[in-house]
Amino acid sequence: MIKGIFQAGQNLQVGEKQIGVIANNLANMGTSGYKKTLPFYQILMEQGNMVTKQVTDFAAGEHLFTSNPLDLALKGDAYFTVETESGERLTRDGKFSISQEGFLTNRKGDKVIGEGGLINLKDVMNNEDNRITISADGVIKVGEKIVDKLMIMRGAEDTQLIKDYEVYFKSDEDFVQVNDGEFEVSQGFLESSNVSPIEEMESMISLSKNYESAKNILSYLDESLEKANQIGKVF
Repeated sequence: MIKGIFQAGQNLQVGEKQIGVIANNLANMGTSGYKKTLPFYQILMEQGNMVTKQVTDFAAGEHLFTSNPLDLALKGDAYFTVETESGERLTRDGKFSISQEGFLTNRKGDKVIGEGGLINLKDVMNNEDNRITISADGVIKVGEKIVDKLMIMRGAEDTQLIKDYEVYFKSDEDFVQVNDGEFEVSQGFLESSNVSPIEEMESMISLSKNYESAKNILSYLDESLEKANQIGKVF
């Protein structure tokens, strides 16, 4: 009976985490470049503790037209590279803007990396022709002047990218630069999240039912154990 209570308690813990994952997916339905986390965990026992590992769905989202020249979307196994306080990170979120210092930044304020380093448009934005164009291979121009080329990267072969923030990914190995022709940059578009609200709600309902069942089992076993203790005291 004690073992049953322990297993039911574990199921409740996992259920809570899985429901939290789905809730987070639903909260990021409108976040460009977001990759949903699957409500699936690999459960391991390490020194008596339950360890869970999340699984990310890397399927591409739809490309939505915005007409903003600093909105970018990617096709292929490719990611934008940004500089964060924790080091370089990859992202599919191409919602960019220009900071007061002239740097190309994302919505978090982290700077976008080009093949020449951090991309800065300040020196060329005073040109008579300040129209920003970004080609399919990531070359950035202001007017006719080439500023830089986006550093497009991906994870190393046979390695899995790890979600570090809602739209950021890191890896245990060095990132690999993607060759021209293996990706395509679409200017004036954003990649939507790959979250399907219908699928997430169906999963939420199913997990809620399982959670409720595990909770009822735990309550039943707890009551049974209490009754057994009371009988033991009588005799």
